[in-house]
Amino acid sequence: MFEIIKSDLAGRIGILHSNHGKIETPAYVPVIHPVKQAIPPKKIQDMGFDLLITNAYITMKRHGQDATKRG
Repeated sequence: MFEIIKSDLAGRIGILHSNHGKIETPAYVPVIHPVKQAIPPKKIQDMGFDLLITNAYITMKRHGQDATKRG
């Protein structure tokens, strides 16, 4: 669910509620390859990022329906 905190003609500030916590927006979010990671997730976390995303298509091609079940 996305909760809008404030908005105007140029954009909005909000909170994205997920099963893993809250994400304040706008947010810079690193995108990583699920297999070939140039920078380890721990190092990205040490840089100050609390969230990573990946391409679901790549994950699905590699792990199939099992990835969907595991979340």
